[in-house]
Amino acid sequence: MHPKNLELRILVVDDVDSMRSFMVSVMKTLELKSAVQAGNAVDAWKEINERKIDLVVLDWDMPEFDGLKLLERIRRSEAYCDMPVLMVTEHSDELRIIEAVKAGVTSVLIKPFSPAVLGEKIDAIFPCK
Repeated sequence: MHPKNLELRILVVDDVDSMRSFMVSVMKTLELKSAVQAGNAVDAWKEINERKIDLVVLDWDMPEFDGLKLLERIRRSEAYCDMPVLMVTEHSDELRIIEAVKAGVTSVLIKPFSPAVLGEKIDAIFPCK
């Protein structure tokens, strides 16, 4: 883990409490100090607008307003269009990954994943930090 990554403000968005808790605990073991949580895309959008967020770790499958729709909203926003988004999904089929890439995802993380893989994904997004 790059030492400067310690200051990243990461928003973890997942409708499953245990998955959010797992990702936040992994980030703590990776010495990433600042993780904010949201249980749905609506709350996530509020967090994005209220705080400076460096990275969104976003679950795809959520009720009502899924992660892909939030990604599309982020990309359409002038203020946040360059914000890195790491999409987390259980689906590894090629068409779904292509859909995420077309929507502007920065990277995709397939569940289940190890703490090391999450760290590698974050390092790849911020190679110079």
